[in-house]
Amino acid sequence: MGREKAEQMKSLHRIVYASRVTLNVVPDMDETLKDILRVAVRENANQGITGLLIAHRGWFVQALEGPVSAVRSRFGSIVRDPRHRDVNILAEGPSEARLFGAWSMCARVLSATDAAILEVLDRRASFDPAAASERTVVRLLTTVAETHTRALNEQHIALMTPRLAKAS
Repeated sequence: MGREKAEQMKSLHRIVYASRVTLNVVPDMDETLKDILRVAVRENANQGITGLLIAHRGWFVQALEGPVSAVRSRFGSIVRDPRHRDVNILAEGPSEARLFGAWSMCARVLSATDAAILEVLDRRASFDPAAASERTVVRLLTTVAETHTRALNEQHIALMTPRLAKAS
């Protein structure tokens, strides 16, 4: 492995975690995700963090990627957020490349179509990402990202537009 590639891997870090949604969030998950994104898009962009957050059947599953110190700091803030509990780190470590580099953060509540993707990836009767393998959870996130690229791109542009207008 070349020196430049080794340095990139050392500096690019990923955390993938799952957590249980708290009861006060469940009634309006779409609005909760919008609230999370309003803050995360801005702060993550400033720190070089990218990622994807999904919500399904009372769970959040998220990947954060970027500089080690920034990702760990952001994750520390996330852990303290009262909108979820029982945070389980499913994977953490250096990464060769970003999986969600197009978005400082995007989010999606999984649909019935996405649930079908889940069933193919993990044939358990109930959705429990904390019990799934790292490979399964990363495949879930990347499959959702690939399946919904256009919608996630539109979401990110809409969230970044006010920020870009203010910067002009």
